[in-house]
Amino acid sequence: MFRATAFSIGSRAIQYSQMHNATLLQYQEQISSGLRLQRSSDDPISFRQVTSLRSRMSELAADQRSISTTKSILSTSTVNVQEYADLINRAKSLALQGVQALDETERNAIALEVDGLLSSLKNIASTQFDGNYVFAGRKADVRPFDFNAPQIAGRSLEVAYSGSDRNSRAFVGESVSIDTFYDGQYVFSAPDRGSTVLLGPSGAVAGSGTDSMTGRATLSVIHRATTYSGASGIQPGTGSAGNDTVIGNAGKHAVHIDDESGDGSWGWITLNNGAPVRYTNTDDNLEVKGASGESVFVDTTSMTAGYNGVIDVVASGDLSVDGGTTTVAIDFSTNQVVTDPSTGGFVNVDSTSIRLAADNYLEFPGTADAFQVLFELSEDLKNTRGLGSNQYAESLNRRVGELERMSDHAFHVLGEQSTSLRTLEVLGLRIDELELSVETQLSEIQSTDIPEAVLRMENSRQLLEYTYAATATISSIGLLNFLR
Repeated sequence: MFRATAFSIGSRAIQYSQMHNATLLQYQEQISSGLRLQRSSDDPISFRQVTSLRSRMSELAADQRSISTTKSILSTSTVNVQEYADLINRAKSLALQGVQALDETERNAIALEVDGLLSSLKNIASTQFDGNYVFAGRKADVRPFDFNAPQIAGRSLEVAYSGSDRNSRAFVGESVSIDTFYDGQYVFSAPDRGSTVLLGPSGAVAGSGTDSMTGRATLSVIHRATTYSGASGIQPGTGSAGNDTVIGNAGKHAVHIDDESGDGSWGWITLNNGAPVRYTNTDDNLEVKGASGESVFVDTTSMTAGYNGVIDVVASGDLSVDGGTTTVAIDFSTNQVVTDPSTGGFVNVDSTSIRLAADNYLEFPGTADAFQVLFELSEDLKNTRGLGSNQYAESLNRRVGELERMSDHAFHVLGEQSTSLRTLEVLGLRIDELELSVETQLSEIQSTDIPEAVLRMENSRQLLEYTYAATATISSIGLLNFLR
């Protein structure tokens, strides 16, 4: 039989006092801190829910930080693309003014403003955000554009792109990705190759093949050698090679010789119905010009006595797009390929009608980037190629067309970025809602229900007091009552 001793009664009293004190302290902590869960042992199941919800809150906070950073990058890029679009539209307006400009001074003043726009565009293309280049794609730590290459006369502005051809992407959550650092080549160019334009007096025209050269270049038609048919005795002069400007097979050029002396000592020579030039048998490098400004240098020291008549002039030549370093012989065909060894690009030339050695100007519409278009606009306004009034106006109109294409593309990029920004704003609002929902759940699980906690704390206090009272009563029982 179990016997209640003073020791057992005291032990039980201490045990229940400690239990009720601990419970009382627990509810006091909950009320003072406002948190129902202080440690995992308070409620293991609820504590696990709280841990999961806190982890979710951390994920949502990370997504918000990613959205904030991405929005900042995109906002910087969008502002600069908008400036780029405004700049292009201003350049288009200046090009139209250039078409209507009345004198060289006015055109040069317009060109000076275009040069300023080009300088501003270079600064836009080098924009940075937090030390990274906005228009370098995935190579955001690398300066995207280099404009320091030597400028070759007659060529487009040399622009080297060192960035990535892929946009950098930021990932928000598990399924949303947004372009951030854009490929600069994509932003500042709008490839749409048109028909090649060939300007110049040589007679060369654009061939029928698809060209691969870009921007603009100079097509040099170079004289090599001249020969004369018949028995007139006329020969190429000592300065003929490289200085004659006639090019062509038999039938394109002719000289008329009239030996008035009858013994070959002197007479008259006419080239292509030009002004007659007097010759003597002592001339070994006499220049004779044709009606269109073409010329030949002739040697008349061995003229046939009494010769009067017309003879064909045959002149060979070469084509080059690198200033004569690399050449291809003119074969007077409908499609000759001339290659630029420095870039590997090539152009197709119809050489059937070539008749003069001269520099010609090539344009490859739709292949220049925005920097090159502005540079070419400035060059055209200054008329560095010496174009006639009609060709000058046509050239500026082509620049207007290219600037319109650039403007359309800039607004297309701006639309892409605006859509991305809108997506980020909507996503940010959604994450705000999720954060609020998670916070509400956390509050419901973790926060103290004050009325309930007060009630339970009061109940524990009463139990503690009852324990003290019961223990005191039991401890005061007399020996006789206890033995009963």
